Amino acid sequence: PILPGTPKNFVATGVFADGSERDVSAEVTWHSSDENILSFDGDPRSNFAAVPGDGRVTVSASMGSVSGEFSTCTYPADFSPYLRSIKTQGSGACPCDLPAPIPYIYWENAYFPGGEVKPLRFGELHCDESVSIMIFVVGTTWCGACTSYVQRIAEISGEIEAAGGKIIFIELEDDNHEPCTSSVANRHLSNYIGDVGIRVGDADTQPGGGGYMASSGVVRAYPTVVIVRRSDMRIIADDSTGARDLDLVAVAQDPDRDWTAPSVPM
Repeated sequence: PILPGTPKNFVATGVFADGSERDVSAEVTWHSSDENILSFDGDPRSNFAAVPGDGRVTVSASMGSVSGEFSTCTYPADFSPYLRSIKTQGSGACPCDLPAPIPYIYWENAYFPGGEVKPLRFGELHCDESVSIMIFVVGTTWCGACTSYVQRIAEISGEIEAAGGKIIFIELEDDNHEPCTSSVANRHLSNYIGDVGIRVGDADTQPGGGGYMASSGVVRAYPTVVIVRRSDMRIIADDSTGARDLDLVAVAQDPDRDWTAPSVPM
């Protein structure tokens, strides 16, 4: 990820007429479209850039008349642990201070619709302006309630995605109560909902060698639903605020609304 305040190194690969490839990172001239966000000035290493700001930027590398460019964005760096202040009001408790942005994690072997297996990285989701929210549905392969819930989500997945929602199913445990791999998660979910959403297993969550979701404090029941606003990677609703009962299409259409206190349904 490109994090404000953390230098970032870039790699330029030259492809030559004979089909060979070579790392030319130290030979090209690097340029940033916005020096206030990312700047190559001031670092003796030509392919390292300071990241003083936050936003979208295009990085280009040129050698003579040949050039290439890469458009990206910075990932919010104000990480907070998944902790919440609980303020007692009368006889009940209210969830307050939903943390954000969520830490940068990724899977190298996520299963996408169409059977494609490729990386799923939070940095790429954050840079995808076609997405308004990410809906993380966390469960296990042995949980019947989880299977029922993902089937409900699958029925309206087309409407959610048309509104800008991205659905990610995360399976924590397999039938043996062991950390679930992405391949097992995909096989299990495909049996019940077919080719819907992105499917990953917590055994393959990175960094940290897997198991991040299980130890993060996110999961309080099965299934757990966490809704993240793509623009700033902030958690805007979770199970403590009734995320499972929200109109997910409406949330995708209006991610800036306060969804932590939804109106009481009729």
